[in-house]
Amino acid sequence: MVCAGDVRGIGDLAPEFSAGAPAYARSHQSSENYAWSSLILGRPLAGQRVTDILALVHAVRQLEARRTLVVAALGEMTVPALFAAALEPAVDALYLAGGLSCFASIVQTENYRHPFANFVPGILAHTDLPEMTARLAPRRVTIAGPVDGGGEPLNLEAARKVYTSPLDGGHLNIRENPDWNVEALAQFAASGDQRG
Repeated sequence: MVCAGDVRGIGDLAPEFSAGAPAYARSHQSSENYAWSSLILGRPLAGQRVTDILALVHAVRQLEARRTLVVAALGEMTVPALFAAALEPAVDALYLAGGLSCFASIVQTENYRHPFANFVPGILAHTDLPEMTARLAPRRVTIAGPVDGGGEPLNLEAARKVYTSPLDGGHLNIRENPDWNVEALAQFAASGDQRG
């Protein structure tokens, strides 16, 4: 079974076009503006997307309780997918393609290119993406084609340096290319064991 759900800010859940003046409303019709307004209202868009992913996970788990549940995400959706997996043990495996390697790289980059939708105020005082990934062990995680804060792809050696952790229990697979196709996703899903 495959569930391809939209989360807030994309697809059918993109911000509604305002009834105001079209020239003004069009300029505010982006996930960046939605992210800013969400943060102003005290609910970061990343957290809203995590809520949506968790709802999808719970719905799928109700339908398929015995099968391996894999969450796959591309680009800016990799951060909320990782957050959701960290919060929900029902996620058995995680496939992240073309996503941010770590929040620290945004701070270290003069001109970052990561979407504001994934900014969580104060997160680096508590954790970063590599630490969250390590704590998912023994659940399988594949990081395919990670990028730095400037949007530049990391080669395999650089990616392995970012994801080095004493907590890594061999559950992590890093790939240099951000493969996002039926073959890559099917191969990842098929490599897991059936639940219980």
